[in-house]
Amino acid sequence: MKKTHLTIAASVVLLVLLTAFAFRPVSVSGVKDCRVVKGKVTSVFKGGNNDVVFILEGHKENYYINKGLEQGLDLAELKKGLEGKEITIKYPDYWSMLDPDKSVRHIMTIEHSGKTIFSEMK
Repeated sequence: MKKTHLTIAASVVLLVLLTAFAFRPVSVSGVKDCRVVKGKVTSVFKGGNNDVVFILEGHKENYYINKGLEQGLDLAELKKGLEGKEITIKYPDYWSMLDPDKSVRHIMTIEHSGKTIFSEMK
C-alpha cells in the first residue's frame, strides 16, 4: 500500500516536471543568440492561434510569428509584399518536446531588402 502511494506521487511529480519542460517559454537574450536563414518565400498563411506562417523554398521547416495577427501584422499585406521575395529570418535554436524534429521555427526577426519587417527583439 505504501509503495503504491509512493509510485503515484512520483508519477505525478514526473508528469508535472515534463509538462513544465514542454511548455517553457523560448529564451533568447538577443540577436547574437539567433540562427539566421535566408530564402525565397513561397507561401504566407494564417496558422493556429492567429500565427503567421512562412514557407521558404527548399526548406523543410515552417517558420512562424507567434500570434502575429494579434500583433498588428496584416496577412494580405505580407502575402503581397513577401511571396516570391528573398527574406532573412532570425530564430532561436532550441529543442522542445512538442517539436522534437525542429520542423517548426519561432521567428524573432524578419528582414527584406535591408528593412526589418518584424522583430520581437527589444
